[in-house]
Amino acid sequence: MRKIIIPLLIAVVLGVGVALFTWFKPHRDVASEDASYNFSRGEVVELFNQHPDSATTLLLDQVVAIQGEVTGLEGADSSQLVLMDGVVGALIPNSITPEVGQTITLKGRFTNYDDLFFEIRLDQSTWK
Repeated sequence: MRKIIIPLLIAVVLGVGVALFTWFKPHRDVASEDASYNFSRGEVVELFNQHPDSATTLLLDQVVAIQGEVTGLEGADSSQLVLMDGVVGALIPNSITPEVGQTITLKGRFTNYDDLFFEIRLDQSTWK
């Protein structure tokens, strides 16, 4: 009986330790990370037009910086989405909103390419 209880107790303690480590792991701070890839708006749109599957695989969950002109803002307080032609970025809460027509570099985590609207989507975005 003792040969079963001790290994079982060790396994339970290790399992609880791994679960607690995973549960309390800090969130990823995309704003403080350096961009893995830098593109102009035209370059990234062309990349996805030519090779959508391989580009999605390459950039998925990576921090990407895209330079372009703001063509519109959406959301209750105009800070929810920054729209460049072909690029949509959800800004982090309480960030300063850019002006329409301003050329910015939008940095965020690439989440997907929407082939219905031909848009590249970023979240946790910041701009400069």
